[in-house]
Amino acid sequence: MVARLQGVKLDAPHGLADNGDGVRKLWVDDLKPAPDDTWAVATTYREAERLLRAHRYGVVALDHDLGGKRTGYDLLRLMERGVVPWPREVQVISFNPVGRARMQAVLDNRLTNAEHG
Repeated sequence: MVARLQGVKLDAPHGLADNGDGVRKLWVDDLKPAPDDTWAVATTYREAERLLRAHRYGVVALDHDLGGKRTGYDLLRLMERGVVPWPREVQVISFNPVGRARMQAVLDNRLTNAEHG
């Protein structure tokens, strides 16, 4: 599932992955490796939150289960509350069907509000 949201192109400072066109990408998963080296990687909620607060990303791929109490759903809620900026694109990469559905509901709400706002 990919939700496309309005965003901006970004330059990539040292230590942040860039796919060559200036768009930063963040992969958040405690088990699955990123598809390639164009992704910055966070394996915990805390690490992902820190990166999302410090940098703007054009693409964020989120797993639900991150090996602790906080989840990818909680990261989406930070975006929803405006604590961290929404990327242009969010990819839900979770195999957890319940978690995936909760995350999809947040994205559906975001897209509905963007269309009617």
